[in-house]
Amino acid sequence: MSTESLQKLVTELDVLIRARYPLVAANTHEENRFRRVMHAVANLKTHKEKDKGLYLWSRTMGLRQTVGKEVKGKEEVLIPETSDPISVLEYIAKQQKGLFVLCDYGPYLAPYGQEDPQLVRRLRELAWDIKTRHVTVIFVERSFPDVPALEKEVKAIELPLPDEHEVTVMLDVQMQKLEGGGIKVEVDANNSCRLYLV
Repeated sequence: MSTESLQKLVTELDVLIRARYPLVAANTHEENRFRRVMHAVANLKTHKEKDKGLYLWSRTMGLRQTVGKEVKGKEEVLIPETSDPISVLEYIAKQQKGLFVLCDYGPYLAPYGQEDPQLVRRLRELAWDIKTRHVTVIFVERSFPDVPALEKEVKAIELPLPDEHEVTVMLDVQMQKLEGGGIKVEVDANNSCRLYLV
């Protein structure tokens, strides 16, 4: 998180979370990059001191905790029976603290362009309930749907495009992975790249 634009986003998310915005929608095509941003946010002193865990949800994987004291020594902790869109909201409703990132949740709120009244209502109720707790739900997807019933509950943000420094860092990491896997990478002055098996 060394680049200025990403640090600005970490700060913006930190402020929204501490201001107790219950629902935040992050529009981006770069989900993995956003997850790294959320990992940085979850590891900020203000959230670590409150022991807010970071949880990730997708329909295929269900809910899993990736940051927090329960995760020590493990990559993640799976939360059982949270794979469907309602069950994850029910789990979140019972929590007193946590950062919950829900990936590609929008299509369930507005399938085929029509609001799902039950799910939208449950999400509104959840937003009202968690506003007084240290719980924030962050939706990450290409484009969060326009759901008029949620316009006052959801704060939308955009993930900025990577700047040159961030792209360089990402490429360096990828090159190190290749070299660790037995592939030598050479880049010449014209930015042409050659790969060699070693």
